[in-house]
Amino acid sequence: MYLIKKAFNNLAKNKGRNILMFIIMFAVVLSAAVSVTLLNTANQVENSTKNYYAGEVSLTQFDSPGQNYNQNGIGSPPTDTDFLNFINSDYLQGHIFYKLRTVTVSSNLADGDYVRPPQTGSVTWAGGNANLYGLLDTNSTVEFADGDRTILPGGHFPGDGECLVSSDLAQLNNFNIGDTVPLTIDGDNVRFTISGIYSDQTAARTSQTVFSPENNRRNDIIVDYTFFDGRRANEDTELFQLKNASDISAFQDELYSKGLSTSYTLQYDIQQYEQQVRPIEAVKQIVLTFSVIIFIVGCGIMIMLNMLALRERKYEIGVLRAIGMPKIKVSALLLGELLILVLISAVIALFLGAFIGQPIATYLIRLTSATNSPRGLADGISQIRVILSGMTVAEVLGISVGLALITGFGFISSIMRFDPSQILAERN
Repeated sequence: MYLIKKAFNNLAKNKGRNILMFIIMFAVVLSAAVSVTLLNTANQVENSTKNYYAGEVSLTQFDSPGQNYNQNGIGSPPTDTDFLNFINSDYLQGHIFYKLRTVTVSSNLADGDYVRPPQTGSVTWAGGNANLYGLLDTNSTVEFADGDRTILPGGHFPGDGECLVSSDLAQLNNFNIGDTVPLTIDGDNVRFTISGIYSDQTAARTSQTVFSPENNRRNDIIVDYTFFDGRRANEDTELFQLKNASDISAFQDELYSKGLSTSYTLQYDIQQYEQQVRPIEAVKQIVLTFSVIIFIVGCGIMIMLNMLALRERKYEIGVLRAIGMPKIKVSALLLGELLILVLISAVIALFLGAFIGQPIATYLIRLTSATNSPRGLADGISQIRVILSGMTVAEVLGISVGLALITGFGFISSIMRFDPSQILAERN
């Protein structure tokens, strides 16, 4: 208790030097608190992004004959019934299942009546002016799952021979539920009965350079997934969205138990994963580098201030040693002064960090999140909140104590090498 009182008295006696020390300590500790907040936020963003993209898996078939084939069927592909069974799993938070192809619709369309001509060369393309989507259910695309598209009251998911149209397309053609939509697929004329109309909040055009009805999402026509049985599709997407990416093995075993051939395995898109995660890792590295630089510069400045005060403190220590105070207590006294300053700085820094942390973290989230992130991922990341957790407090206090120990060690070790009688003699 005596040493603590003595440390406070010493701080009060040397106000100018200690105020300067406090300001520097506070700047370093506040920077550390902000850095810890940013790093924790970046970690949360990174974990959410990794979990999303590593958790978005699809079925891939082995290329090598005889590998992992069993009685479930040698490479037999899952049927629509199988997929309906597969998506009924506690491991999943969602799924993306759709087939798409371009068709020609004999109705008024957004962006006019342009029909894309077939491509020449080795790649062939069925010309059309709209996209026909086959969905497994109302949650089979991100737009429906996230609420950007919703079926308006009175309608229902299409069954055999039925379809959904957007409210914009319905308004252009005065369509109502029960009306028919004529379209052409591979030269065949097909009619669908409208079972429902959906509102659409998605971006209207997928291309801002080619204003054609095919590139306008308001012209999308949605039918049941089974319509594409035996029909060619331009796109065939079958993705499972896991709640936790670490559940991939358990979910795969569940699929095998439900009859999936073991010639199939679950994989995520490594290229897309790396493209989304690398920018976040780069930002984390920048924040970490900034934190280390601030800490090193702060330590250097404080060590210089302590060394400049060495002459004054040397006489003080000489008196204390001359009256019989052990070196360990003298060291504890000097270190106690630094700890008092740095802990006061830490308390104030944590208090301010609780107010300025969230705006800074929000900016970091905007910086690290891709502009084209799926809404499900973006919504999850936007809900990240800066909380002054026990771990954060412990990290800031640990950095603060480390700052005091590092800056005090050189000063204390230097001054304790002097002989008390020599110090007093030099003073006299």
